[in-house]
Amino acid sequence: MKVKAFPVLIFLFSLNLTGFSQSLIIEIGGADLRFPEDFRIQGPTMGKPFPIDTFQTLSGEKIDRDFFIGKTVVLNVWYVGCKGCKQEEPYLKRLTAKFEENEEVYFLGISMSKEVKVRKHFEKNGNFGYETALMERKEVEEKYGVYTSPTHFIVKDGILVEKFTMPIAFEELLVWFEKRIGVLASE
Repeated sequence: MKVKAFPVLIFLFSLNLTGFSQSLIIEIGGADLRFPEDFRIQGPTMGKPFPIDTFQTLSGEKIDRDFFIGKTVVLNVWYVGCKGCKQEEPYLKRLTAKFEENEEVYFLGISMSKEVKVRKHFEKNGNFGYETALMERKEVEEKYGVYTSPTHFIVKDGILVEKFTMPIAFEELLVWFEKRIGVLASE
């Protein structure tokens, strides 16, 4: 049986969550490898209005700028076939279940895949709790400056307050993300 390196490696590293925006620390064999890449480089500027379009979700819901006011909106840019996106799905299901009763928190996925592929993916795997809107890859790149998936944004009252690019595919990052959403939703 052939083992893929990426799924194995994702569980071997740990984040220094207090310095999350500064570096990634990977612990392998007792040694810490520090990567200076800032996972907040992609996307619109934090602290500024998020460039909100009018979104039509697969379920027919219409979401516009006014919808974002008074809410904490968690966005996930993804596509069918993205290995990191697939890897984080069970964690996203847990995340959305945690906030299921909180009407102040809304989860919106922006898929860069064709509708037929997204629907087929959800039929086979179930959805991960996010309402899903579709957008062409080129449009995502131009409007949001996103070139890598998955990318996550948290928008509070229309303002971008958090962003990072990597799969939420291990417990420590899920806990950090849950806490971050919870704090923002309670402000």
